[in-house]
Amino acid sequence: MHSVAHAVFGVLYLVQIVNAVINFKLSIIGLISILFGLLLIVLACKERRKFEFTACGIYAIVRHPEFLGHMLIIFGLMMISRNILSILVCAILIAMLYLGILSEEKENLKKFGKNYEEYMKRVPRLNILEGVRRKCKYKEQTL
Repeated sequence: MHSVAHAVFGVLYLVQIVNAVINFKLSIIGLISILFGLLLIVLACKERRKFEFTACGIYAIVRHPEFLGHMLIIFGLMMISRNILSILVCAILIAMLYLGILSEEKENLKKFGKNYEEYMKRVPRLNILEGVRRKCKYKEQTL
């Protein structure tokens, strides 16, 4: 019986170690997400004043860097806290932000018309990796 207790203790101990490693990695991912989100918001705020649809900087990579920044911060906070309430609040906040994006795009289409439509074709809404890929591809074509 004593050896069974040792085996159970060892397995439970291992589970706790694995859980701690996973939680630590999730916390690191959350922290990185928060920092990247803050960087996007700072860049967007700095560039918003000079924004044009022939945008350079972060607005040439994604159309809504501030919204994306807030989404990343919310996601990061969820990764750090990891509880059901946090997941629900995160889902609601991200859904609200996405609805805000759609509303803003409708307003921009009314306000700027064809220029904004062309901008929408060139620059992805939120996909930063696709935005970087398109920007690099565009640079190659113009060389």
